[in-house]
Amino acid sequence: MQSHKSYTATLLLTILLGWAGIHRFYIGKVGTGVLYFLTFGLFGIGWLIDIISAASGNLTDKAGAWIKPGNAAASGGAGAAGYAAGQGAYTSAGASEAPGIVGSDSGASQASQAVGGTTNPATGSTTSTHTPYGPTSRVGVGAEGESEEKPFYTRWWFITIAVIVLLAIISSLTGGGDDDTSTDASTEQTQSEASTTDSNESDSAESRLQEDDTAGAEGVEQEPERPDETVGQQNARESAESYLSFSSFSRNGLIDQLEFEGFSTEEATYGVDAVGADWNEQALGSAESYLDFSAFSRSGLIDQLEFEGFTTEEATYGVDAVGADWNEQAAQSAQSYLEFSSFSRQGLIDQLVFEGFSQAEAEYGVDQAGF
Repeated sequence: MQSHKSYTATLLLTILLGWAGIHRFYIGKVGTGVLYFLTFGLFGIGWLIDIISAASGNLTDKAGAWIKPGNAAASGGAGAAGYAAGQGAYTSAGASEAPGIVGSDSGASQASQAVGGTTNPATGSTTSTHTPYGPTSRVGVGAEGESEEKPFYTRWWFITIAVIVLLAIISSLTGGGDDDTSTDASTEQTQSEASTTDSNESDSAESRLQEDDTAGAEGVEQEPERPDETVGQQNARESAESYLSFSSFSRNGLIDQLEFEGFSTEEATYGVDAVGADWNEQALGSAESYLDFSAFSRSGLIDQLEFEGFTTEEATYGVDAVGADWNEQAAQSAQSYLEFSSFSRQGLIDQLVFEGFSQAEAEYGVDQAGF
């Protein structure tokens, strides 16, 4: 059985609006139409299947009738054929029964029956209703019995969906405008805050640089210009600065080091004096360096610094400023002796006293070593 739904309209609605289920509403399947509308044509799968089905004529309407090409023409043709058949039967019956109507009552009766008329027995007259033979019901269906179907765009479901889609578009445009406005405002605010932050950071950095420059100018003496300095003197001075940057030297020890490198006594002396080092601080640094890897008595460390070229005053200052615990130094020295040799208690005390520890410091160190 073929459907009276238009094949062309069904195919176009399926292709163009099938994702929203409009074709389903058109063929009367409202339930699946709503489902398609909510799920974008069953996520596109149902939409694709319906396109193939509609194009191949395998799509059915709500009554299960096939929607095939030429449905509208077939329906109209069936009505026209029914009407023509009825007219033909009426004409044939009239032609064959007409003589009987004139000749006798029976002929009149037959003619009356043929044409669907009635005969009055009293008067002999015949009243014809002109009901044609043939499938009269098809005439009614094909011609005027069936009311024309309203266009799908006048149906309630189409209007409802159109309103929903229109409201969704308006809401999207309005909301999108608000979002764009909000985004633009947020972007401008962020850029303004970033600009303010960058400006503040730049001002702070400039302020810190100015403070550092001021502090540096106050804390570091500007190196005086030496227009009369010879090349040899300049090199000696720079070499002395290089040595003092990583080690501690006495004045005499640094002069000897520069002379060892090949500078003359005059150049070496000039370079060391031009550095302007604090020799007391150099003695302190040297004392700390010795105590980092070995144990010394106070007098032993002073002797060591004097051996390096420090004056007695410089060596004494450095040793006293280091703040060493001489008792602990005696204990470390005693332990060091016992690691590579054997001593009696008195013999170890005498050895520590020989190194410059006092009697009390030596006894404390020996006691701490386990004697």
